[in-house]
Amino acid sequence: MTIVRITKEENRSLRWAAKAATTDADRPILQGLNVSDEAIIGCDTFRLHAVQPIADAPQHNGSGSVTLQFGKIPASASILEAEPVEGNYPDFRQIIPGQGPRVPPDPVVICFNPSYLREALEGMEGMVELRIRADQGLEPVEILGHQDGNARYALVMPMHNGDPNRYSPVRPGTWRPGDSSPPTAEEDEAMD
Repeated sequence: MTIVRITKEENRSLRWAAKAATTDADRPILQGLNVSDEAIIGCDTFRLHAVQPIADAPQHNGSGSVTLQFGKIPASASILEAEPVEGNYPDFRQIIPGQGPRVPPDPVVICFNPSYLREALEGMEGMVELRIRADQGLEPVEILGHQDGNARYALVMPMHNGDPNRYSPVRPGTWRPGDSSPPTAEEDEAMD
């Protein structure tokens, strides 16, 4: 058993990462969160959630990371118990664009208001289809799905930084696993 002390913010981060961990009992390694010096990862093979490492992260097993099964993480918890999970966590870097063995073309950065995307997706169930056209200027994303057997359609416009012919860059201070220097909390707060 491993004991982990967390702050309120780290609690929120761990609960969000855990949403992407699988519930499939045939994949026990993916039921846990992979904890390393560079990120905490939850993945169910369909999605991946990554958060910056926490201050009281457990020591890894020499392979650079350890996978821990936290169980349900209460929102008010400041101390968590976790069980180590045996096995090797898949190399998540292989699926992050620009970090795996494939060399993709330069990415097109498109920014959306997360509340608009969330509200659109919450009105649908099952699989949804996202249609994104990034080659014709500021085009909306189309979201097609169903709810209670009825077809649903949503359209969400991207945001831009004042130049209507250019997509907004990801704001400074954003982070993804594998980045060498994540922003400090002060830098991140200064951008909000």
